[in-house]
Amino acid sequence: MATDAESVKKRILAIDDENAICAIYERALEREGYLIETFKNAPDALVRLEQVSFDLILMDLILQGLNGWDLMRKAKKISPSTPIIVVTGRPELDSVVKTMRMGAYDYLLKPFDIDELLVKVKSGLESK
Repeated sequence: MATDAESVKKRILAIDDENAICAIYERALEREGYLIETFKNAPDALVRLEQVSFDLILMDLILQGLNGWDLMRKAKKISPSTPIIVVTGRPELDSVVKTMRMGAYDYLLKPFDIDELLVKVKSGLESK
C-alpha cells in the first residue's frame, strides 16, 4: 500500500515558448505520473507559481517578453527551494556557468533525450 508521500503526485511547472516542447513535457511527464502545467510565456508562469506550490520547474532560457535569467531570478524569489532545470538550445559555456551560479539545479540541452529528461527530473525532485 502506498504511503501518503508516495500517493501525492509531484507538480512540475514547465515554461517554453515552443508548442512541441510543451507537448513533449506533457506526454512524457504525465506518463510517469507527474502533474505537469505548461506555459508558453514567463508572466503567466510566474502568476501560477505565486498561486500553487510546485516541486520542480523546467524552463527555457530564451523566452518572449522575459529572458530566462530574469525568470529564474523571479522564480527563485517566489519559491526559493524549488529546483530549476534549465532546458535550452544554447550550449555556450558562459550560459551554462551563469545558470548554475544563479542556482539552477541542472541544465539540459535541446534536443534532449526523453530518458535523460526523466532522469534529471527524478533527481531534481529527490533533491528537494
